Amino acid sequence: DITLAHGSSTVCPSRMPSVPGSNPPNIKYQQSDMNAIARLVKWSYHEGDLKSGAPYPPCTGMHRQAMCVYGAGDLKWIVQQHHLLANKFDPETRVYLHIMSEKTSNLCGNKQLESLTEFF
Repeated sequence: DITLAHGSSTVCPSRMPSVPGSNPPNIKYQQSDMNAIARLVKWSYHEGDLKSGAPYPPCTGMHRQAMCVYGAGDLKWIVQQHHLLANKFDPETRVYLHIMSEKTSNLCGNKQLESLTEFF
């Protein structure tokens, strides 16, 4: 999804040296998409066993262009991450996403967002 790919880079100004609030060009400020806050993506070539050092577990949905199309089994992992948005969901997860949306709205109103992980 080209629009999302370009849109997520605009949400993350630290990658653009000429934008106010960005970090000066330096290796210590480099961020991969795994560290960026804008968009959560699971790449097929980084998935694996967490105990063996993989950055994230295997996708429970399917892959499109090496990106995970999240399945219902990925939702618990997603809510444990710090990202603002998650990339591509399988249409079969729609009911789960609706439930998560309602639960998140209720928790945000009560300032208890941490307990969303208890939902799973």
